[in-house]
Order: sequence, then structure tokens, then C-alpha cells
Amino acid sequence: AILRFVIPLGATINMDGSAIYFPISCVWLAVLNGEEVTAASYFLLIIIATIGSAGSAPVPSAALVLIITAYNTVFNSTGTPAGFEYILAIDWFMDRFRTTLNVTGDAVVCAIVATLAPLEAFEELEANQVAEGEEHFDKGEKHADESEENIEA
Repeated sequence: AILRFVIPLGATINMDGSAIYFPISCVWLAVLNGEEVTAASYFLLIIIATIGSAGSAPVPSAALVLIITAYNTVFNSTGTPAGFEYILAIDWFMDRFRTTLNVTGDAVVCAIVATLAPLEAFEELEANQVAEGEEHFDKGEKHADESEENIEA
């Protein structure tokens, strides 16, 4: 029952690996290109990374587009920044670390919810709902049988 709640939510929203990777990559590109990185740049990168990580597609190399977008937004530039080819070359490897961090975060949240939530109460509730569903199903069959008898008569 807990897995049904935590895993779909975590797969959609919990993109911690991406939220960490975007600012690091953008700051590295900025330093490589001689851009000045200020506190305002960091703040804007944090906001963009938080929103971007929740909205990123769960496909390989989707982060590359978001890195270019975040860099161009924060450092007021256009096009692909110099040095982006290095990020492109290692992205396949970094993706494994991002995925590991995201899955570990989902597992930790699942463990916390399992510890804090009384699982027995959920199981009893599910059992009651299943039993009520069977009763309604049985009643529906009886009504269907009775209507067939009325049609025949």
C-alpha cells in the first residue's frame, strides 16, 4: 500500500539528482567561460533547478537541454556555451549517479512513511473495501438474475 503511494509520486517529483546536477554544471560552465558567478546567480540557479528537476522528462540525456536553458537564463547568453561538449561527453555516466540518488531518495521516503504510518490500519481498510466490493458484486449478480427471469416471464 505504501509503495503504491510513494513510488509514483517519487518518480515524478523526487528528482534530487537533477536538482544538484543543474547548478553544478552551470557554475562549472560559467567559470570555464569567464562569467562572474554572484549570489544572485546561485539563487536563480537554485530556483530554476528546483522547478526544472520536477518538470524534467525521465529519459536519458534530458538534463542536457535544461542545463543549456538554465545557463543561458542565468548568465544572459545565447546558444551552446563553450565547454558544453565536456558535459555532453560525461552525461551518460553522470546519469547513473543521478538515477541512483533519485531511487535511493524514493527508498528512504518509503521507509520513513512505513515507519510513521500504521500499516495494519491500511491493510484492514483495504480488506474492508475488498469485502464491501464483493458484497456489492454479489448483489449486482442477483439483480441481473432477477431481471432475466422477468424478461422470460
